[in-house]
Amino acid sequence: MHIDTYRRRFVGTALMALAAAPLSSLMAKAGMSTPPTTGKTKMDTSFGPLKQINAGVLSVGYVDA
Repeated sequence: MHIDTYRRRFVGTALMALAAAPLSSLMAKAGMSTPPTTGKTKMDTSFGPLKQINAGVLSVGYVDA
């Protein structure tokens, strides 16, 4: 049996594009389609000082808000 790798790659890419299409429309509705380039945004706000917890081999940083 011969496996056509070009066809397999094409179908896989097409399926991934179909699966990603709803995500792009959701991002556009949420205003996340293009990153801001200038000016103040909501992402410019600061959380304040980070706190650190060491639990054995795990080190976790958090903000008390």
